[in-house]
Amino acid sequence: MTNLTELRISSHQQVSDISLLASLTNLTLLHLSVEKISDVSPLVVLDNLTELHLPSNQISDISALGSMTNLTYLTLTANQISDVSPLSSLTNLTSLVLSGNQISDVSPLGSLNNLTGLFIASNQISDISPLIVLSNLRSLQLTGNPLSAESVHIHIPQLEERGVHVAQ
Repeated sequence: MTNLTELRISSHQQVSDISLLASLTNLTLLHLSVEKISDVSPLVVLDNLTELHLPSNQISDISALGSMTNLTYLTLTANQISDVSPLSSLTNLTSLVLSGNQISDVSPLGSLNNLTGLFIASNQISDISPLIVLSNLRSLQLTGNPLSAESVHIHIPQLEERGVHVAQ
């Protein structure tokens, strides 16, 4: 089983401890939507992971993910995340899905220059100005956020002028 490259575990599985996954060092894709995970630190040893999907769990602390620099696709939808600063080092990310969390500050995401898709709907975001610098961004999902007038009238039009599809 240590040669496994993809693993998907979904809904209604009573999994909260994912420490056994640390031995699956050949994983390139991991999808865990099991509603009970709160500690992601066992995953940091999975150096080959390029896609990590952890939707619908109980994750609030993502500091351990900051060292997973090979990730190109990260999904953390419907968790309890408020601080995204650990993600600022994940510069290989091309797609980031953070919808349905408690995020208000997106400034750490301004360093993710390879992002083409950013999905941050249903958070507490009012200021999107840090995202203007994302030159490769093509799709931005903002629905359900309390966007400031400046974000709506200045920053979103700037992004749209560059060809970014913005859903608000």
